Amino acid sequence: MVVAATGFFDGVHLGHRKVIGQMCSIARSQGKESMIVTFWPHPRSVLQQDADRLRLLTTLQEKKDLCTSLGVDRFEVIPFNRDFSMLSLGSLWRIIFATGSAYRRLSLGMTIVWVTMPSKAPLR
Repeated sequence: MVVAATGFFDGVHLGHRKVIGQMCSIARSQGKESMIVTFWPHPRSVLQQDADRLRLLTTLQEKKDLCTSLGVDRFEVIPFNRDFSMLSLGSLWRIIFATGSAYRRLSLGMTIVWVTMPSKAPLR
């Protein structure tokens, strides 16, 4: 099992570092692996017309290196495209859980929003 956090983690700023540190601490205390689940490319670069103005703070490799330097054991990347953006929340869970491990805990980034899931739909 792993303890995981999801998000884009651009720049791996102080807020990201706090989440990652807590995740790694929980994982170590439980004898589990820590894992980041992220997306590439940035959702805005796929979904918005002004994507050419988007400037990321870190490349994917830099982000992976920063996360690893903070103690993250595994770094998984889910390809982001228009089809992926249309998935239901239940489908997203199935993809995330298919990254190879049973999760002990999973922390979602605050900006993860799935608008295709009806508000009263059950999570399946």
